[in-house]
Amino acid sequence: MVTAREVSDRKATEQRLAASEARFRALVQSSSDVVAVVGDNGCFTYVSPAVSEMLGYRPEELEGTPAMALVAPEDIRASSRPPIRSSANPGGPPATSPPAASRRSCATARASSAPSTSR
Repeated sequence: MVTAREVSDRKATEQRLAASEARFRALVQSSSDVVAVVGDNGCFTYVSPAVSEMLGYRPEELEGTPAMALVAPEDIRASSRPPIRSSANPGGPPATSPPAASRRSCATARASSAPSTSR
């Protein structure tokens, strides 16, 4: 049984979440800095609109693309950690544009890492 208090608490929580998301969206989407979210599989799940001005890509072009595809080979070699490689281009240089094959590799990684239970 759900009580009126539980419903009120849930609605208040939903309102706080919506306000927080609106603040985040306003900050990120109007910022001149690029803000990106990279998923556990190493692929972009969100890229802010500022990427267009800075790198010349539309955000939707990069979403689903491996983040390492934008890192210069010399920067990867200079890194102290082993690089994350894309199965679409193993051992090769980063692509100059987000390739469809890279997006597919991210989709494949996302599908294989997804929980097996339904939502």
